[in-house]
Amino acid sequence: MILARSYETIIIAKPDFEAESIAKLQDRLLKAIGDVGGVDLKLVDWGRRKLAYPIDGHRKGNYFYWGFIAAPAALAEVHRHLKISSDVIRFQTVALTESVPLESFDVTKEKERVEALTPDPQDDEEIARRDRRDRRRRRDDEDGDFGDEGMMMDEEDEG
Repeated sequence: MILARSYETIIIAKPDFEAESIAKLQDRLLKAIGDVGGVDLKLVDWGRRKLAYPIDGHRKGNYFYWGFIAAPAALAEVHRHLKISSDVIRFQTVALTESVPLESFDVTKEKERVEALTPDPQDDEEIARRDRRDRRRRRDDEDGDFGDEGMMMDEEDEG
């Protein structure tokens, strides 16, 4: 009886990461979990996004979500592959469940949960619009135009 857990891993790859590179990395990761009877749920490309802070000189990164079920022992092998990949900037894995027999997982239900995490392209456009609007507001604030929040006063107007 193999004990397994459900995991989520967020992977941030270099901005110039190519589709064939993710396929090669995914093959290595699938082999790592497949050797112990693990199940791949889905690899979701969340797209290229701005990083919160520069990492290794990169200001943007390609984000990927990977859901899988595997034995805790397989996680070390998954992390080893992610660490040695020159294309991966950062990654983080979270265990979603306690260790239970692999056979007790409802794979269909888990795949539906992961499918719900696939971003809608319309949502991405809304996020991009909001980001552009926020950048314009910050730029205007830096230029001294405070918009509707207040007016700039000259030194002679104070007092």
